[in-house]
Amino acid sequence: MWGVLIYGAIGVWCVLLLPSAVTFVIPAAVAAGVIHVVRGRPYLAALVFLLIVIAAPLLFWPSISTDVLDDLGSIL
Repeated sequence: MWGVLIYGAIGVWCVLLLPSAVTFVIPAAVAAGVIHVVRGRPYLAALVFLLIVIAAPLLFWPSISTDVLDDLGSIL
């Protein structure tokens, strides 16, 4: 049951302190929590969590950086 506590705490921390990352962290915490608790594979759960939290934002990086580059271009 440590997985529920660990990934639940990560989810709550993210909601309170890093709301812009909730889109990636909550699904990752749910998936990792299920793998940790139901399947009993804590290392695989941690790997899945990190993969989702790191890889998913990288997929959206071009669209995220477009707004930043547009703002930078309007300043210069």
